[in-house]
Amino acid sequence: SVRKGMENAHRQGKTFGVPCLFYVQGEADCTENTEEYYPKLRQLFEDLNTDIKAITGQQQDVQFITYQMSSYEPVNSVSGPTYAQLKLAQEQDNVHLGGAMYQYDYGTDRFHPVDRAIIGIQAGIIAKRIINDEKALPLFFPKNYQVQHSGDTWLLSVLFDVPVPPMRFVTDSNDDWHNVNGKQKNYGFVLLKNGEDIIVEEPVIKRGNTLVIKCKQNPTGASLNYATTGHYGGGNLCDSQNITVRCKNIDYKIDNFCPTFKNFVIGE
Repeated sequence: SVRKGMENAHRQGKTFGVPCLFYVQGEADCTENTEEYYPKLRQLFEDLNTDIKAITGQQQDVQFITYQMSSYEPVNSVSGPTYAQLKLAQEQDNVHLGGAMYQYDYGTDRFHPVDRAIIGIQAGIIAKRIINDEKALPLFFPKNYQVQHSGDTWLLSVLFDVPVPPMRFVTDSNDDWHNVNGKQKNYGFVLLKNGEDIIVEEPVIKRGNTLVIKCKQNPTGASLNYATTGHYGGGNLCDSQNITVRCKNIDYKIDNFCPTFKNFVIGE
């Protein structure tokens, strides 16, 4: 396809390059663990990047945009692709998450969003930021934390990189295509220590970028998980991008929901 595209461009006296590639992951691999799936996805992107650049002669790396597949852990799936996609976006400058998928309406299908236009819209906004704006948004993810203790109260404050601050909880929807599961327990967060969720009150957001969690015990050694229930609920944390895109005579309001993650360890 790349060779044919370049041939067609050259016949018209035009230049040709591949600035970005959208990668749409299906669910057939959801039973693989992260260790199985990650190296295959990384190798695929590396091979495509090498081959495309060899064909077009471009110096710039291809920017890969992939949505993050929802976790299927509630139905006995390890959901390796979900966490492999996040890991690759964290480690590779030319890999970007083009949106979480847990917040959409899946109807009775449980695999495909009822309104699939949103997938392309999300990826298109990411591509526009990379190519036109020449500035990708930061990955929505925890970057630091602090543990405070007073009397019987333990507080865990988790600082996030937020694509478009402030971050907020979205628990309802003004449309019929997303967030149909509504508010989730603790907005989708679980803080596990010795197999027990130690969150005692609903988390709150401070300063637009910090999640504050009250814990029943010292959270040191605990691991923070988010939106691991996938299509069955996911979570409610998103930013304030608030971009409106009109498609099919529908106005889609697009925010960036925090990707699914697990085992963010609270150390000493």
